[in-house]
Amino acid sequence: MLCAWLGFISGCKNKISDSRDQFVGTWKEAVTLSIPELSINEIVSKTETVTKTERRSNKITLADLSNPADVKHAVVNGHSIVFDELKRKKAKDGRIIVLRFNGKGKLKGASLTVIGTVRASSEGKVAHGTWTMTGFKQ
Repeated sequence: MLCAWLGFISGCKNKISDSRDQFVGTWKEAVTLSIPELSINEIVSKTETVTKTERRSNKITLADLSNPADVKHAVVNGHSIVFDELKRKKAKDGRIIVLRFNGKGKLKGASLTVIGTVRASSEGKVAHGTWTMTGFKQ
């Protein structure tokens, strides 16, 4: 009888929650990008789905619903996330700019705020900027 009681008590305390669950779902987001040296100042609205990354117990995958090829990954630690470096190309004024994004964020209720840096390189020149994302879980 004592073993059954101890098993019940320890079973209640050993429940492991997956902190990624709070991020999983559909998000409406506003993303800003600012690189003053290149005269880039953009605000984009989009909808993304967040899923758990298979084979990685602490990662999530974010996919843009309007562009399924636009996929990002982030590591979750409690209510915080840190994005894997993301590389994108952007055409501006007849040249291709390579953008490298890094960022981290914090979840508060159904709201996610992310801030990060961006490194832009083109034709041997480098410029630095910032990006932000504010998302609301649907």
